[in-house]
Amino acid sequence: MKNANGAVQVTNLCKYYPLSLRELWRPAAISRKPALQDVSFGFNQGEICCLLGLNGAGKTTLIKILAGLLEPDSGDARILGRDIRTHDRLIRQSVGLVNTNERSFYWRLSVRKNLLFFASLYGLQGKNASVRVDNVLSLVGLADLGKQRFDRCSSGQKQKVSLARALLASPKILLLDEPTSNIDIVAARKLRNLIRTRLVNSERMAALWCTHNLHEAQEVCDRVVILHQGRILADLSKQDLIGMGDTISIFQLEVIGYRPGILTMPKGEEQPVCIEENNRQIIRLQCAEKDIPRFLQQLVENRVQVYGCTSKVLHLEDFFERITEKEGESCCTRH
Repeated sequence: MKNANGAVQVTNLCKYYPLSLRELWRPAAISRKPALQDVSFGFNQGEICCLLGLNGAGKTTLIKILAGLLEPDSGDARILGRDIRTHDRLIRQSVGLVNTNERSFYWRLSVRKNLLFFASLYGLQGKNASVRVDNVLSLVGLADLGKQRFDRCSSGQKQKVSLARALLASPKILLLDEPTSNIDIVAARKLRNLIRTRLVNSERMAALWCTHNLHEAQEVCDRVVILHQGRILADLSKQDLIGMGDTISIFQLEVIGYRPGILTMPKGEEQPVCIEENNRQIIRLQCAEKDIPRFLQQLVENRVQVYGCTSKVLHLEDFFERITEKEGESCCTRH
C-alpha cells in the first residue's frame, strides 16, 4: 500500500548482516547475509498492521530500523512522512517501542522510579514527568502498582510497564515486538484489548504488531504483512482476512473426464490441481463459495461427470503455510 501521507511507509528496504566474524574480510557480496530484501508496505493512523513471520524472518530487524536503532543498507522508510535517516530525532519522539526485553528495566527500583528515569531521557523533568508517569500508569491499568518493585511484578504487569514506557513521549506510532509472547492468555487478551480499543481506536495511534501467532494476527489487526526469510510474501487487508474466515475455501471435487483448461479461472489464478485416485479424478481448487456453481456448470457443459464436492474453510494459518512452503520450494529451485 503506497501512501506518502501514511503513518509508516517502507519502500524497497534492505538490510544485510555478516555471515560470521571470520568472514568480515571477504567481499561484501560474499560475506553478507540478507536479513531484509526489498521490503515494501505501509499503513495509516488508526490501523494495526501485523508483521507476521516465523522466528528469523526479519521482524525484529525491521522493528529496530523503524525505531532508529539500526540503519538500513538501502531503500527508504518514512514515519509520518519523515525520512528515518534525516529526521531521526523527531522520529524517536513519534515512535514508542514495546519489546519483551525485561532486562532493560532496573529490577530493584519501583515501577514509578523506572518510568521517571525513562521520562528524563525524553526530556521530561519535575512535575511534568510526575504527571506524565501517573497518566501512563492509569492508561495501562497500573495506577496502584507504582510503588511496587519491578522484579515483583507478574509477566503481564511487566509487559504493561513496557507499554507505559513506550507511551511516555505521547507517540503517534507503536512498534510492538512480540508483545504477548511471554504472558498468559488472559493477560494477553487484556493487553490486546487495551491496545486495540483505547490506543488505536480512541487515540487514533498506529501500531506495527510483530508476531508469529496467526490467531492473534487475525483477531486484532487491520492488515497482515507476511514476512518470510526477509521477503514480503503477502499484504492482506481486513477484507482479505474476513474473506478467509467466511467465504474463501479449498474445494475438492470428485470427477471423471476432467481435462486441464476446462475451468475458466480468475485472471492470474492457475488451473486447479488434479490427481488420479480410485479410477476417479480429484480436483482441488481455492475459491469463494459463490464461484462453485459456475465451475460446476463449466464441468457439466464439457461432459465431466461430478460425483461429489467437499470444502474446507481457508484460514490465515492455511494461507501462511501454503505460501511459505511455496517460497521454500522456489528458493530450492533458485539455488
